[in-house]
Amino acid sequence: MGPGSAAEGGRAALWLAAGLFALALPRGLPTTPTCPSPRGQPGPTGHSRRVTCEGVGNPRVEGPARLLFGLAVDLNRADRLTLEALPGLGPRRAAALVAARPFRRLEELRRVPGVGPQTLARLAPFLSLDVRPDDTAARARSGDLLPPNRR
Repeated sequence: MGPGSAAEGGRAALWLAAGLFALALPRGLPTTPTCPSPRGQPGPTGHSRRVTCEGVGNPRVEGPARLLFGLAVDLNRADRLTLEALPGLGPRRAAALVAARPFRRLEELRRVPGVGPQTLARLAPFLSLDVRPDDTAARARSGDLLPPNRR
C-alpha cells in the first residue's frame, strides 16, 4: 500500500457513510397532525386549561395556549400574562401595551416606550387586532383609560 491509499480509503468510507445516511433520511417533510380549529376549556383565569381538536361545543382557545397552535393573540383583548408570553415582552412592556390600548393598527405599538421597529417586526406575526367601535367607550366607562395613578 502506498502513502495515499489510507487517505483514499478514508475518503471512500466517508462517501459510503454519507450515502447510507442519505438513504436513511425520510422522503419529503414529515407530516404533523393539524388541528384546524382548536377548542379550549377555560380555567379559573379565563386562559385555556385544556385544548382539544374535537371540542365542537367548547369555547375558542384563549390565553398563551393560542401561541402553541399558531393562533394570533388579539392585542386589544389579551391580558398582561398572555402578552408576556410573546417573544421579547416582559412584565413591564406587557403592562405598557395594556395601558396604551386600544390599538387600531399594529404600527401604533411604536408609541409604547420600548417598542421600536425591531420589536414590532418580531411581534407582528403573533398579533391580531379586533377593533370594535365600542371598545373605547366601554373602557372609558370602566376607568380603564385612566392613567394608573388616577384609577
